[in-house]
Amino acid sequence: MDEELNIDPELWLQYLMAVLPDQDEREKLVQKMSDRSGVAPDQVHQVLEALSKYLLNETRKN
Repeated sequence: MDEELNIDPELWLQYLMAVLPDQDEREKLVQKMSDRSGVAPDQVHQVLEALSKYLLNETRKN
């Protein structure tokens, strides 16, 4: 991909904070990401946790 990807950290953090506490929604998201990426569900959980922490730190900067 040649173009730079920009995301709104606040928007993504809001989404993750809405989805992750709900066990059913979290599992649906993890399974969907796992199916599409080929990454094991336990690794997807780790990525989501790291992403949430990163986005939280990014929103605190602003």
